[in-house]
Amino acid sequence: MTGIYFYAAIAAVLAFLCVAVIALLKILGKKNREIKALSESVKRQNRSIRFLFEHSKELSEINSGKDELIKKIQESKSDEDIADIVGGIIELNNGRLCDASKG
Repeated sequence: MTGIYFYAAIAAVLAFLCVAVIALLKILGKKNREIKALSESVKRQNRSIRFLFEHSKELSEINSGKDELIKKIQESKSDEDIADIVGGIIELNNGRLCDASKG
């Protein structure tokens, strides 16, 4: 009789282990999906950070020439000189717009 109880106990332990393994696999699958979602979120954030960095670099380039342009405008002797400076600014901005539309 003790042999039957022994085999019943082994069967119960095996059944418990099977249930435990299935439960752990489900938890592992759920965590894997969460990790993939977080990974995609990190990728999107990295793209946003890269865009913001490039944008700030462009703004820095624009601001670096601002003082020089103000000085040129203040030192200009005629309206024609100012028109030439403004025309140069427009050409520069148009070039930036064309580069931005290509990128």
